[in-house]
Amino acid sequence: LSDNLELKKTVSLGYISTEEIAGWKEINKKNWAELVKEMIEKADKALHESKNKGRNRTTKYNEKLVF
Repeated sequence: LSDNLELKKTVSLGYISTEEIAGWKEINKKNWAELVKEMIEKADKALHESKNKGRNRTTKYNEKLVF
């Protein structure tokens, strides 16, 4: 790369806290995969909300995020 080339980066994030997942404290091996899948889906919704609102955003999942 050239010394004069400037690269700009932006980051959009989506995340979920365990308080948003019903029954997370009662997790066991049987429902682990279901819980992880649910968390990924909800974090993904939060990520898309960040991207829809612009660059360099972080969004925590909440039930009001509707797609």
